[in-house]
Amino acid sequence: MLNFLPVVGLIAPILLYLVFFFVNSAVFSAIGLSSDNMLTGVAIFSVVVWIWSGLYARSANKFLSKRDKGDFKKAFGVNSIVEVSQLFIMLFVNSLFGSNNIFVAGFIWVFMMYVGGNALRLWLTKMTFELKTGEATNANKVIFFVETLIYFPAIGYFGWLAIL
Repeated sequence: MLNFLPVVGLIAPILLYLVFFFVNSAVFSAIGLSSDNMLTGVAIFSVVVWIWSGLYARSANKFLSKRDKGDFKKAFGVNSIVEVSQLFIMLFVNSLFGSNNIFVAGFIWVFMMYVGGNALRLWLTKMTFELKTGEATNANKVIFFVETLIYFPAIGYFGWLAIL
C-alpha cells in the first residue's frame, strides 16, 4: 500500500478540488463560474500543491538519504497527502464549529490545520520509512519550522482577537 503514496499524492489535490466544487456547485454557478473555470482552477490548485509538496519532500528526503531510506516519491506522497488534509480542514471542517465568534472559530480552524497536518506528517513519515519518532521528527524539522512560521502568526492573530 505504501508504494501507492506517490500516485495518491498526485491524485489527492485534484479529488479535493472536485469534491469541493461538487459540494458547492450551486454557489459557483450563482457567481458565474463555469466548468472551464473549474478546470483552470483544478490545474492551478494542483500545481501549487505539487510544488509545495515537492519542496517539503526534498527537505525530508535529504535527511532520509543520509539514513539510506531516502525515496523522494514516497516523501512527495506523504507531503502531498498532508497538504491536502490541511486544505480539507480549511475547506470543510471550519463550518462545523458552530461558534458565534468568528475569531474563536478562526483560531480553532488554523490550530487544527497546524497540529493535525504536522501530526499526520509525523505519523506518515514514521510509518512509510519505518523510522522511530525521533528520526521522523528530525526528517521533518525544517518542514515543522516553516509550518510554524506560516501558521503561528495566524494562530496568534485569531487568538488575540478571540480574547478581546
